[in-house]
Amino acid sequence: MRKFLLFLLLYVPLNAFTQVTDDFSDGDFTNNPTWTGDVNEWRVNEAFQLQSVLSATGKTTRLVTQSNFAGNSVWEFYIKLNFDPSAANQLRIYLMSDNADLGGPLNGYFVQIGEAGNTDSYNLFRQSGTTVTRIIDGPQKTRPDVNVAEARIRVTRDSNGNWELLTDINGGTNFVSEGLVNDNSIQSSSFFGLRATYTATRSDQFFFDDLSINFLVADTTPPTIVSTTAINPTTIEVLFNEPLKQSNAENTSNYVINKGIGSPSTAVLDQASKSKVILTLANSLQADSYTITINNIEDIAGNVINPNSTSNFSFVPPFTAKFGDVRITEIFADPTPRVDLPEVEFLEIYNNTNVPINLGGWKYSDPSATYTFPANTIINPGEYIILCPTSAVAQFAPFGRTLGISPFPTLNNAGDNLRLVDNNNVLIDAVNYTDAWYKDNVKRNGGWSLELIDLNSVCSGITNWIASVDPLGGTPGKRNSVFNLNANAGPLQVSGAVVTGIRTLEITYNKSIDSTNAVQPNKYTVNNNFGNPVSVVAITPDFTKVILTFATDFARGVNYTVTVSNVTDCAGQSIGNQNTANFLLGQILAVGDILISEILFNPPTGGVDFVEIYNHSNKIIDLRDLQIGRIANIQQSNTIELIRVITNTPRFMQPGEYIVLSGNPDLVKQFYTTTNPNGFIQVVGTFPGFNNDQGTPVILSGNTVIDQFSYTEKMHLALLRDVKGVSLERSSFKRPANEPGNFRSAASTVGFATPGYKNSQFLEDVELGSEVTLPIQVFSPNNDGIDDVLQINFKFDQPDLIANVTILNDRGIVVKRLVRNQPIGLEGTLIWDGTTDSNSAALTGIHFIYFEIFGLDGTVKKFRKTCVVAAGNF
Repeated sequence: MRKFLLFLLLYVPLNAFTQVTDDFSDGDFTNNPTWTGDVNEWRVNEAFQLQSVLSATGKTTRLVTQSNFAGNSVWEFYIKLNFDPSAANQLRIYLMSDNADLGGPLNGYFVQIGEAGNTDSYNLFRQSGTTVTRIIDGPQKTRPDVNVAEARIRVTRDSNGNWELLTDINGGTNFVSEGLVNDNSIQSSSFFGLRATYTATRSDQFFFDDLSINFLVADTTPPTIVSTTAINPTTIEVLFNEPLKQSNAENTSNYVINKGIGSPSTAVLDQASKSKVILTLANSLQADSYTITINNIEDIAGNVINPNSTSNFSFVPPFTAKFGDVRITEIFADPTPRVDLPEVEFLEIYNNTNVPINLGGWKYSDPSATYTFPANTIINPGEYIILCPTSAVAQFAPFGRTLGISPFPTLNNAGDNLRLVDNNNVLIDAVNYTDAWYKDNVKRNGGWSLELIDLNSVCSGITNWIASVDPLGGTPGKRNSVFNLNANAGPLQVSGAVVTGIRTLEITYNKSIDSTNAVQPNKYTVNNNFGNPVSVVAITPDFTKVILTFATDFARGVNYTVTVSNVTDCAGQSIGNQNTANFLLGQILAVGDILISEILFNPPTGGVDFVEIYNHSNKIIDLRDLQIGRIANIQQSNTIELIRVITNTPRFMQPGEYIVLSGNPDLVKQFYTTTNPNGFIQVVGTFPGFNNDQGTPVILSGNTVIDQFSYTEKMHLALLRDVKGVSLERSSFKRPANEPGNFRSAASTVGFATPGYKNSQFLEDVELGSEVTLPIQVFSPNNDGIDDVLQINFKFDQPDLIANVTILNDRGIVVKRLVRNQPIGLEGTLIWDGTTDSNSAALTGIHFIYFEIFGLDGTVKKFRKTCVVAAGNF
């Protein structure tokens, strides 16, 4: 075996790109090339292979050598592990790394043999900081010897970032492809290295040999100038299209600037990119356009730039920024769950001027941390910069110009106060966001950024921000998906007014107000001789709301109008024509004002429970005063549980109005027809679901029970084969909810529920006649919502009566014992649903109702009524 280091040029500096080979045939790995790291944990064995040294304990060892190969490169080497690899005994071969310590955060790529699960495959990984991502997942292999992992490995990467991993698991050169991938996340390297993790029994069983790192394709193209930028009067940055040879790049005589500037005093090659040169000038630039002429620059393959290559650039003198010249344009506070952006927080800033701005010395902060921008950090006109943690730069670099900052002020999910000040501590921009700014209950849970809508609106707060609509979840490094220039340029307007207390009123504006101007009480007037407030308080942080406090109470149920005069927004613009808002204070609730009118407790598959309520009063009721709860089993306990606020925002319920309460109104609407789509409310928090067999929904106002209804599944029409998806509807609002027969199965003709409108089984209240009467004599119990039941009304003038009510067919056979020796009141209604005592359907035809009453004084009365069960029964 033999060892050599082949120079591409006769003389190449230490950091230049040269072919790296090592077959360890000289028995020494400390020279040509030089390996560093845990050198005492490795040796060259008798077969002239690099081998790990026997250890008394398990550990991880590292060995590295310098290598700048990153693109247009090929890596080839031989490995052998005399055991079955696993997570505890594995080898990583780092093709690229920017850090010699292969155990800490780094940016690079590696091939790994051995992992959890003992998979016999060869895989390529990318490491960004401490985040490791598999980018080529090789197929499973059947090794010639299951107790030995031996392979010759070849990895290629072309100049476009196309990777291929190839192996020969017999150690020869009959390579088979393990996979292809395109990945340009990391484009520079400083080291090649090995990282072996082992237990003591495997410590000396790692072998490595025949390393070769070279160009994939010979480079014959000379370098070119990409751009030239004046950072300040004495600093210029020249960017080339590929890495350069350091000695030529740092020769100052190779650069000449016209208009008397001449050659720079220093030229320094950027060590991270190897393609950027920073020139320091002896003569300062003036506000002017210039040309730089460059000669004798060589790329790492020795190609020389074309003679007298030129690049034009301009210098703009330092600029004093004012508020709004640099904007915070995007906030990615909650990256999880991932949509399609990296799962790392970022902030985006934008130069909203037509001149370059030097951010050197500026500070970006939140209440927990402050970052200071380095000197000569230039943001060009119309340019975006992505600010992210240093470890995430590689992940965001593909999206645009990225600046890794440390410390990175953590963006709180629920809200944060972000500030950008210049080097004189003058405020340039500030955002005090909350998760309400997403204006989307799904997106506020993570994976989506907040985006600025209007760059030129400097004082609109929540009105100028919204969740991104880009499919990636955000738009780092480019114009926002919600971009709408001058969207908030219109006049200040009153958006609404809400009573928050018996003497307090909250007014909302469409954008931020001048918090000093807007708190003067004489700018607000309420009609009905109510007058001005005694105090006004502007609400931080957005200043889009004020709270007015008055000396006297608002009258309940009275419509008021508040008028706003001469209030200005934060830009000094006076309020427009839309300067009034109506409001009222809901009336006090009493028992029976709101009634439960319908309940779905056994929803269709995929549906949800709902409870419908009805305003049975002549009052206008604010639903903020109501709550809903439940009693799971009223036979066991009267404790009301799972009490939920119906709404935190004003919602007035008019007399005779129906409202549907649920945990997901959209699902209710999907399953049932409704003529009142606005009559649905999603209760605050989790809806108190109801059991299929029995339960009790309760409507409360504070500690007062307004209405409650105890249901069982047996209340459904006995003839229904399946009650899943069938609601129980209230038949009469004049009768108590729990009176037998007052809740019945919704009709099939309306789809088995009527959420938000009049019940299909509603019985018009009729005036009770003398003693026993039938409002109708012919009924058809087919659940079509038309005359489905027979009402038997009674009205007596004697209390303490006992009743028997029996239904017979036309042959005198008892069909239904409706009431047996039960006390009844002075008046009321009994319901026959057309079923027999055996829960079968009564036959069509004439039937007789025998109604007997017995008084404690010996009174006996008997009544005989005739009815007809019509065709159409179940």
